[in-house]
Amino acid sequence: MGNAGHKCITCFESDDQDAVVANPKLELAFGQENVGLSSAINLVNVVGTNGAEGVECCKLNSCPQEGAAAEDAKAAQGCISARQEGLGILQRPDGGRYEGCFNDRDQAHGHGRLVYPNGDVYEGEWHENMAQGRGRFVRADGSSYDGEWHKDLQQGFGSEVWADGSKFEGYFVRSMKHGKGRVAWSTGLTYEGDFFENDIHGSGRYTWSDGRVYEGEWCKNHMTGKGRLVWTDGRVYEGGFLNDQKHGQGCFIWPDGKQYSGQWKEGRQHGKGLYMTTKKQVRCGEWAAGKRVQWLGPERDPAEGDGFLLLLP
Repeated sequence: MGNAGHKCITCFESDDQDAVVANPKLELAFGQENVGLSSAINLVNVVGTNGAEGVECCKLNSCPQEGAAAEDAKAAQGCISARQEGLGILQRPDGGRYEGCFNDRDQAHGHGRLVYPNGDVYEGEWHENMAQGRGRFVRADGSSYDGEWHKDLQQGFGSEVWADGSKFEGYFVRSMKHGKGRVAWSTGLTYEGDFFENDIHGSGRYTWSDGRVYEGEWCKNHMTGKGRLVWTDGRVYEGGFLNDQKHGQGCFIWPDGKQYSGQWKEGRQHGKGLYMTTKKQVRCGEWAAGKRVQWLGPERDPAEGDGFLLLLP
C-alpha cells in the first residue's frame, strides 16, 4: 500500500482509537433504584382481625356493649371499627386504617383501601386478607405500582414508577420484573426488551440520552452475545459483545466509511482482521490490543465473506 494508505492506517491506530474502543456506560441504575417494590403487604398482620399479634380492634358485631358504652369500650382499646353488609372500617392503634369489604370470616375481601402508619397506601382488590387482582400501591416517597397482584406479590402486567420519575411497564413474576418490559429512566435512558428476575436478560434495545442505540443480546444487565451499536455520528459496530465490550468477531464502520472486520478482545482489535479504506481497498492484517502488528497480504478488492457491513458506491 502506498503512503496514502499508510496514513489511513496510522489514523486507524491513533486518532480514531478511542472512538473505536470506547465502551459506552450503561447507567442501568438497577443497583440504585428499588426495581421491585415487593410490597409484601401481609394483611394478616396489618388489618387482621383473627388474633394477629399486635392487632387490637373491636367490631360492632362482636362488642357486647351498645350505644355510648360500646363507643367507650372501643375508645379504650384504641381502635374504631364498623361493619355493615360486608363493608367496614378498621382503625388500628398504630394509626393504620383499612376501609372496604370484608368476608364472613372477618377478612379483607373484595375492594378496599389500606393506609399504613408511614403513609404508604394500597387500594384495590383483596382476597382473604391478601392483595389479589388489580390494585395500586403508593409509597410515601411517591414511588408506586399499579397493576396485577397475587397473594400480596406483583404478578402479571403492571406499571411501576420510582420516586425520581423513572418508570417500568411490563410483566412481573413474584414481584420481580420478568418477561417483556420497558424502562424509561428520568435521565433519558430507555430499555425495551426481555427481563429475567429483575435483570435485563435476553434480547432488547437500549437507548442512551445522547442518542446511541444498542440492540441485541444481554446477560444479567450486560451487553453479551450478538448485537449492534450505533452512534449518532455514523459509527456502527455489529458483532460479538462480552460484558459490554466488543469481543469475538465483529465489524466496525467509521463515519467516513472505513471499516474493520475481524477479531476483537475486551473492546479492542485483537487477532486477524480486514481493513477497508474509503476507496474500497482491502488488506488483511494482524492486531494486538488495538494496535496493528503486521500486514499479512497485499491490497485487494472486497470479496464475499469478508464480513463488512456495507460497501460504498
